[in-house]
Amino acid sequence: DQAIVTTPTTLNTAGGAVSLTAADAITSTVTTGTITTTGSASTGNVATDTAGAGGEVLIRHTTGVANQAVTLNAAIVASGGASAESNDTGGAGGVVTVLNDSGTISVHNITSSGGISGGGTAGNGGTIQLQTGVAGNTIGQTGTTTALIALAGTGAGTAGVDGNLKVISKGGVTLTNTGNDVGTLAASVADNLAAFSYTDASALKIGTVSVQGTAPANLGSLSGIVTKGGAVTVVAGTTTGHTLTIDQAIVTTPTTLNTAGGAV
Repeated sequence: DQAIVTTPTTLNTAGGAVSLTAADAITSTVTTGTITTTGSASTGNVATDTAGAGGEVLIRHTTGVANQAVTLNAAIVASGGASAESNDTGGAGGVVTVLNDSGTISVHNITSSGGISGGGTAGNGGTIQLQTGVAGNTIGQTGTTTALIALAGTGAGTAGVDGNLKVISKGGVTLTNTGNDVGTLAASVADNLAAFSYTDASALKIGTVSVQGTAPANLGSLSGIVTKGGAVTVVAGTTTGHTLTIDQAIVTTPTTLNTAGGAV
């Protein structure tokens, strides 16, 4: 109902990790129930420093009470700290994982971006992971204006690398808010005929997202987009330069006999 903040005051320091686990439903309160684990800025001196990374965040509903939702109505920010000068590097975005072992997931704003550059190198974007564990359990977004963001830091100097979105779902996935913005996407949907839809605000690669996070959030490496007959819809940006790169396979072959492959 009230904010969780783990941002350090000591420079060059990662934000504190947050792990929230419950056997029953999990909700966060609109506006006030935020989570912030942003790393601190780098030290402003002549030495070469790296700003603090965003702290890892895990939100998990276990199977203690079956079929209970994780509904996030407030923002999570796990971004890296800013670099103070040209010798420094911005902090990397953290790993934010939402797991529901039995139930649906609805997410609000989640931001895991690299720290901005003060003339040196911007921080790399982090990784957002969403997973449901039981047939029929879907993944979606709270409202129409919330966004999943994992980008490289901005500012003068050398650019960082945009971050990742990994989605592992039993039921259908609808992440079509136009503010979503990540660098690399990988997804799998296990239910027969369950669809996957994602919209990104800029350039996007369908690629590989490696193992990230601390157990139980260390979800396996995932490549491409796979459904079992479900349609796949991906939209990358709306203007010139918003490219879509298909670096890994998209597969929609169903496991049920006499069934058409999913449209792409």
